Amino acid sequence: MKTASAKSKGRLLQQHAAKVIVDRFALGVDDVVSRPMGSGGSDLLMSPLAQKVFPVSLECKNWKTKPGPEALEQSAHNAYEGTVPAVAWKPPRRSMDKTLIMMELEDLIRLITLIRRENSASV
Repeated sequence: MKTASAKSKGRLLQQHAAKVIVDRFALGVDDVVSRPMGSGGSDLLMSPLAQKVFPVSLECKNWKTKPGPEALEQSAHNAYEGTVPAVAWKPPRRSMDKTLIMMELEDLIRLITLIRRENSASV
C-alpha cells in the first residue's frame, strides 16, 4: 500500500472517531478535531470540555495487523493530562462502527473511577 493510501485510511478513522465523540456527547464540532497526519501529539485535538466528558486520549490505527504495546506507549506519550490513553483499531474488512479499543487494565479501572467520581459530584 502506498504511503498516501495508508495515511488516508488513518485519517478516515480519526475523522470517524472525532465525529462519534462529538455526536454522542453533544459537543461542538470544534471540541474534537482530527489532527493532520504526521503532526505530533494526540490524533484528536480535544477542547477542555471534550476532555472532561470523554477523558480518553485515542491513538487511531487503521492497519491490517493488530497494534501492539508500542501503540499504547505512543498513546500514553501523547495523552492529554488527566485522560486515559487508548488505541482505536479498525480491523480489516469491518466497518468503522466495529472499531475496537485497546487499553491497559489499570487504565480501564482509572477511567471507570474518573467517570464514577464525576457522576457522584454532579448528583
